Amino acid sequence: MKGYIHSIESFGSADGPGIRFIIFLKGCALRCKYCHNVDTWVMKNNEFPAKVRLATGEVAEISVDHAFKDDIREVEEILDMAERYRNYWGETGGITVSGGEPLLQADFLLELLTEAKKRGIHIINDGVFSHTGSDSVYFNRSGRYGDGGAYRDKNSPYYSW
Repeated sequence: MKGYIHSIESFGSADGPGIRFIIFLKGCALRCKYCHNVDTWVMKNNEFPAKVRLATGEVAEISVDHAFKDDIREVEEILDMAERYRNYWGETGGITVSGGEPLLQADFLLELLTEAKKRGIHIINDGVFSHTGSDSVYFNRSGRYGDGGAYRDKNSPYYSW
């Protein structure tokens, strides 16, 4: 399964517990007023506008650093890359998937989460729909999750897989 990748950070410390390997996926249709990653909104470079209108009506320019390059990668390639940094994660670190909105690439996200779990990697979906304050999951692939989907760690604002 391939996914559209905006960028990768190998040593994040603010997107989940411990040291995180952060994968920013492309694509988001929400246009949140205070979005930190406006340049991740467009999934494919042929859809890229120079400016976008925010939910507030304001117009924002998008950085073209990553947007004009379609970085399409396989799940295995991403996980192999992440595991090179595993020694830095300690007991609490792992992978965080952000964006954009990761759920727009639900099939890719599902395979990434499933394969990461098989490798014993702690993984977090840090998308907009992850921060609801409830234990519900916004998408369900007919029980294809090994542990039934996402659960909320009571000591963390993040959903763990």
